[in-house]
Amino acid sequence: RRRLCWGAGARGAGDPPCCATRMSVPPPAKKAKGEDGAPVQDDEIKSRDFTAKQEEERGILHFRQVHNDGTPESLRWLCELKEIFGTQLPSMPKEYIVRLVFDKNHKSVCAIKNIGGVQQAVGGICYRPYYKERLGEIAFCAIKTDQQVRGYGTRLMNQTKHFACTVDKLDHFVTYADNYAIGYFKKQGFHMQI
Repeated sequence: RRRLCWGAGARGAGDPPCCATRMSVPPPAKKAKGEDGAPVQDDEIKSRDFTAKQEEERGILHFRQVHNDGTPESLRWLCELKEIFGTQLPSMPKEYIVRLVFDKNHKSVCAIKNIGGVQQAVGGICYRPYYKERLGEIAFCAIKTDQQVRGYGTRLMNQTKHFACTVDKLDHFVTYADNYAIGYFKKQGFHMQI
């Protein structure tokens, strides 16, 4: 696993050492690199979440920030996210997933899709905000296998950044990613410089 950081803008003197940049809302488009290392064109970045944006506009897909506040609705979404993380991250101990997802210090952003008239979680990001440091640490990020390659991951990350900036007042994200996830996080504007 490797540590990756995300932000947008220039580093200030008081910034934590884990990230070289700051977030802003909305996050500016970064010059991401494709899997071959070549710069990705702006229209390619925009098209990554085009399908998800269309579904969001039609009311099929929406995003919600949830945490363990004890309400039945929040617990329902957290249970669904626990199942998604457990399935999509098989090497992660189930007890660890349960502990973090339901921890009152962690928050999650849930991608919710209307499938056959029923609202279902199709993915999510679980993170812990450190308010004093204005930093969020992403613990889990996953989309159901049958819902992948539709731009949901990109849209989910954009929504998570938006919630983190506007609701939690965070400036940075850090995460530890395995080798399979590094490409995704780099496409989302994360970098490996600390």
